[in-house]
Amino acid sequence: MAAAEAEKNNMAVNPVKRRGGSVVHNSVWNTANKKKVIEMFAGGATVVEVCRFLGIHKATFYRWLKDERKGDFQRTVELGIQASEAHWIQVGRDNLENKSFNTSLYAFMMVNKFNYRSTYSKQEVDKTETKKTTVEVKKAVDVESIIDKLNESMEEKPELLN
Repeated sequence: MAAAEAEKNNMAVNPVKRRGGSVVHNSVWNTANKKKVIEMFAGGATVVEVCRFLGIHKATFYRWLKDERKGDFQRTVELGIQASEAHWIQVGRDNLENKSFNTSLYAFMMVNKFNYRSTYSKQEVDKTETKKTTVEVKKAVDVESIIDKLNESMEEKPELLN
């Protein structure tokens, strides 16, 4: 119970006020939370962990990354993700000679978290085949013009009928 309360006290709370029956969320991006987010990323935290700390949904996090008005948030997150990557690279470097270190899990995590690819791994190439379909367009038959031409030729050369 004490651990849960300690975690709750460490979590940023998104305070809610009621005005005229509507719910208004206050911003969670303040100086104290900014420092904590930087520390979390520097310790190797993920975006999900940061979102949980801030009390926001992952979709809100990514929406803020696109919002031009959230420049401070964007810069902090960009530097934070770089710090997280540096942390995990250092973890790998520290465990180069550790025989009990799970290198497969580490490699899997680096590929999924930071999009690392080995030069020896099979590169996935987008192959899009397009079928070339030849459409043969035939002219519509104008029966009236054919009959008219036949009638003209019969008038000019009636011997063709025999």
